[in-house]
Amino acid sequence: MSVPVTETISEATHGLDMLETEALVALLAREQALAADAAALATPMVARSVDAIVERLRAGGTLHYVGAGTSGRLAMLDAAECPPTFGTPPSLVVAHVAGGEAALVRAVEGAEDDAGAAIAEMRASIVPKDAVVGISASGGAPFVVAALREARLIGALTIALTSVAASELARAADLSIVVETGPEPLAGSTRLKAGTAQKLVLNALSTATMVGLGRVYDNLMVDVVATNAKLQARAERLVRTVADVENGRARTLLADAGGNAKLAIVMQRRGVDAARARVALGVERVPTPRDRAGRTMIRKLLIANRGEIAIRVMRAATELGIPTVAIYSLEDRFALHRFKADESYLVGAGRSPVQAYLDIDDIVRIALEANVDGIHPGYGFLSENPDFAEAVRAAGIAFVGPSADTMRRFGNKVSARELATASGVPVMPATGVLPPDGREAVALANAVGFPVMLKASWGGGGRGMRVVR
Repeated sequence: MSVPVTETISEATHGLDMLETEALVALLAREQALAADAAALATPMVARSVDAIVERLRAGGTLHYVGAGTSGRLAMLDAAECPPTFGTPPSLVVAHVAGGEAALVRAVEGAEDDAGAAIAEMRASIVPKDAVVGISASGGAPFVVAALREARLIGALTIALTSVAASELARAADLSIVVETGPEPLAGSTRLKAGTAQKLVLNALSTATMVGLGRVYDNLMVDVVATNAKLQARAERLVRTVADVENGRARTLLADAGGNAKLAIVMQRRGVDAARARVALGVERVPTPRDRAGRTMIRKLLIANRGEIAIRVMRAATELGIPTVAIYSLEDRFALHRFKADESYLVGAGRSPVQAYLDIDDIVRIALEANVDGIHPGYGFLSENPDFAEAVRAAGIAFVGPSADTMRRFGNKVSARELATASGVPVMPATGVLPPDGREAVALANAVGFPVMLKASWGGGGRGMRVVR
């Protein structure tokens, strides 16, 4: 078996242990510079990979890094830096390290050779819309090779990042980024030249991808998450510079924007409040077309629901020739409704499975970014929520359902009954909202006449109904 070039002995660094400290450090620095040159030579394939990754992420996919040892630690570092730098949810860029989190601080024996663990992790984490980057200096780490092969079988985009062109990893991938760093100054220590080249390429991959996703303005980190004093000061400088305002105004804008620098800038430059700025930060929307009767014509529909309810709406939309967009919680990433839609996007990152589907702001954001014309709430979740209907229509999107005003009038059984009575519509005898005192409630029931039916005043689907005789 031939030895990978990354494991061979460098002729340029013979006698390294005999050098004076300054000469030794200078030699190591020269060797590291060669890694930067190798990364630069890989630019065409890095660019091609970025374009392919952006396409996957725009369709609702996730970027996954897979590595072992140094490669895994570098992968985890790059993934961890994306949320604070670009304001992305932690689920957008994810790293998988052989041996798990324990391997980040110390070597885990045998983890790099555990192909079975890699396959299991991919099956639990990857879907066809994802992109997976496998990182291995030699291109032979069994964990990484097995992960990339399994991801490719699942249908994900696979990219190899290696220093050996004729490696198993390169052959297993759809695209291969080869940084030919050659022998290490310290034979086999791929944390040196190969590791430096990997860090440079990962920097380029993630940063260029975020530029492609609109997370950068000019050369500024406008989506920075201000989690400490340094970053808060940076956010203020961003607003001051881009919006061309004084310090005090920058602080006021940031406060009104909830600390979101990009939102604050749009508020100032467009002269709008935070709600309208959020709409502006979606997609510049083409007015929704209408038919001759003035009715909205929906060209693309988002279903704000899950499971069989979402699938039923999708079937109806498909019959009408309308493309569909699904949303899914992290726990639902393998759910059928996600794959029945033409596009799908993660909603409510970091929230519980139910709360994710109740995240009005995130649903509207996804709808704007996906450029949909209408949102169908399905049944349950937000289908009877007037605030949701209001937010959808405020964003310039058609809400497939009653108006917010109608929901407020009829969604509450007591107010609906009062409205019917005022309109002269016959109604059954009933009470208003029951008092907390049981004796008063019994007196009201006696006045109505037994048997009576107890029902929630808002929402419900019949399960909460009780007959009292």
